[in-house]
Amino acid sequence: MPGSHLLLPATLQAAPETATGLLAAAFILFTVGASAILFVRRDRRREAELRTLAALALAVSTAPDDASELAEAAYIHAARLLPTDFFQLGLFQGDAYRTLIWVRDGDRIHNREFTLDKEHAGLVGWIRATGEPILVADFLREVDTLPAKPSYASDDPPRSGAFVPLLVDNAVVGVLAVQSRKRGTFRGRELQLLRALAGSVATSLAMLSWRDQAVSRDQQIALLEEISSLLTPLEPLDEVLPQATAAIARRLDAATTAILDSTEQPLRVRAASGAVNPEDLLAQPELIHLVTDAAESRRLMTRTRELDAGGQLLWECTAPLRVQDRVLGVLYMSRRSEPFLSGDRRLIELIASQLALALLESENYAQQQEEAWFTTVLLEVARHAAQPGDLHAALEAVLELTTLLAGARWAVLLTLDIPSGLLVPSVSAGLSRDRAAAVAALRVDPRDFGLTGPTYEETPRPLDLPRWAAESLGARAVGSALSDGSALLGMLLVEGDGLHDRRRSLLAGIAHQVSLRIENARLTEQAAIRLSLERELDTARSIQESFLPEAPPRVPGWEVGSFWRAARSVGGDFYDFIPLADGPNGPRWGVVIADVTDKGVPAALYMALTRTMLRSIAFYETSPAATLANLNRLLLHDTRADMFVTMVYAIWEPQTGRVTYTNAGHALPVVFLPGETPVTLTDHQALLGALPDVAFQDSFITLPPGSLLVLYTDGVSEAPSPAGDLFGPERVARAIQPLPDWRPSTAITALAEAVAAFGTAGPADDQTLVCLHRHPQGV
Repeated sequence: MPGSHLLLPATLQAAPETATGLLAAAFILFTVGASAILFVRRDRRREAELRTLAALALAVSTAPDDASELAEAAYIHAARLLPTDFFQLGLFQGDAYRTLIWVRDGDRIHNREFTLDKEHAGLVGWIRATGEPILVADFLREVDTLPAKPSYASDDPPRSGAFVPLLVDNAVVGVLAVQSRKRGTFRGRELQLLRALAGSVATSLAMLSWRDQAVSRDQQIALLEEISSLLTPLEPLDEVLPQATAAIARRLDAATTAILDSTEQPLRVRAASGAVNPEDLLAQPELIHLVTDAAESRRLMTRTRELDAGGQLLWECTAPLRVQDRVLGVLYMSRRSEPFLSGDRRLIELIASQLALALLESENYAQQQEEAWFTTVLLEVARHAAQPGDLHAALEAVLELTTLLAGARWAVLLTLDIPSGLLVPSVSAGLSRDRAAAVAALRVDPRDFGLTGPTYEETPRPLDLPRWAAESLGARAVGSALSDGSALLGMLLVEGDGLHDRRRSLLAGIAHQVSLRIENARLTEQAAIRLSLERELDTARSIQESFLPEAPPRVPGWEVGSFWRAARSVGGDFYDFIPLADGPNGPRWGVVIADVTDKGVPAALYMALTRTMLRSIAFYETSPAATLANLNRLLLHDTRADMFVTMVYAIWEPQTGRVTYTNAGHALPVVFLPGETPVTLTDHQALLGALPDVAFQDSFITLPPGSLLVLYTDGVSEAPSPAGDLFGPERVARAIQPLPDWRPSTAITALAEAVAAFGTAGPADDQTLVCLHRHPQGV
């Protein structure tokens, strides 16, 4: 043949149709055989997978009752089935996700707990929310199409991964995840295997979780009961708190537990257990910040630190001891075994609340005890300060108490010497004899202590003593001004640079008691002086009243009346009726009303002198003008007081009704005549004791039957109203003129009532009245 061709078996060449059928049959046999081989291999692989899953189920069922070991078994068997460059198994607890095992390239990574952010929950949060698995063939390509973005970043990220939920009764309790550095590693078969693995693990973990929760609750209740039993009795906290820290450390497997107290400054460690250095704790700015920052102090905080280059971790937890808006301290804990999980943190917050209440109760109790002590001390000080009798002895006892209570070596009381205005030592305590003698010689200007008024506070304050005081007492002291509220009484000095706030308050209370004692002593002294003066004034009033006539003269056809009231205990007004020798017209009387231009004791003395002089002159003179001229000369010659006398002196002749008078600067008399308008006698001259050689003149008036002569002092006519108006002679006339009769008793009563109604509650000046009334004919 000219060309080449395939040599086929004869049978095929003879019968080409038959050969084709044989070839087809052979192909079918080959395909079926190959499929059978593949099926056998797949069955064998599935058999291996089933054996692995069965082994896992057995391992899970026989694993110790420990979630960590169960997670370890899950990893070992998963690694036989799937690529596990990265393996992670974790559980949800509240808003947190905690890993039970975390493996990278066969190396275990420290377990961690993550708080799930609702806005950025990541793939784990999405699985928890939906209960659906996620299969990622390539993170780089699918990053924008994933239902949730991964919530972490890594320098060595995986390329593909499979994530399945751990489901118990359709509730997502955790996540099982495997990841690889290669893309497309995981497909549907791997996802099914992972879900089967997750189902076995989830059931066992759920059982362990329920059991662990029950055990954890029992342990938490036991710890809370133990802490409550320690803190409830009113035992000293310094004895109870170390037991509490030991119990907390034992129950929560803490390496260190410490209670830091901020109720007093500075922050201090009240109790600690484990290997802890208080100074190291107090040097941590986080703790100081927790106590001082009100916003941060509202929450518990945790942190993780590496202790050494080997990667040993220390988990720390700080919880504020807080009651309402006040932070009383900090509970600090650390441990190396595992992080503080959400359950631990809730328990720690409850314990912190109990400790905070215990600190508050202890502080309140201490304050009550201190208040009771404070009150007792002040009562004791008040008892000594109020001792009757010797002021010096009482104050000396108070200063002795002051040195004991304030923890001072000495105390010195300076009192104000009023004449000099200087502070002088009064009593002291704790000083040697030589130093006490040196201090006794001190004279201190109040301005040297900054006491300038007008008010003085008793609040104690540190003082730099002046050089002359420092030589005897030392350079520094605490001083408290003594005052009655406005005036300075003295100064209490106590040795030392300063005092605790409560001791400072105590010193202020002592200073107040000393001020009261000094003020009471002065008031008592003043009261004694006043009482003595009042007795003297009573005597003087009795003497002065003895100068006044016991009764007005009784003259047929006439009625004489008088009224006298001093503005003070004694006064400068006086009146007199002097029996004179008979004249050509029968009996005569000297009638006097006078007013010294002052009030009180000086005016009373001057009045007594004037009365005596007047009586000595009146018996020998027949003219009122001559009598007053002589009296004026005697007053100018025998007295040097800056006082003067106004006077009306009249010689009254009852038989004729004639009245001869001289007015020496006195209030103008008023004459009431029947059927006529009242007449004011305006004739007057200079007052007595002011000018020498005054030419006094006599004036005359005859009182007909039915008439009335009224003499008064300026305490009547110049009585002021609340508006400042004066009563005046016109109102004198209006008060008497309308009366149905002008008997002296009726006229005096009416006039006194009119003055009282016109003026203020009490007389502003001495008030004196003299009335001469001539009966109508036939009466």
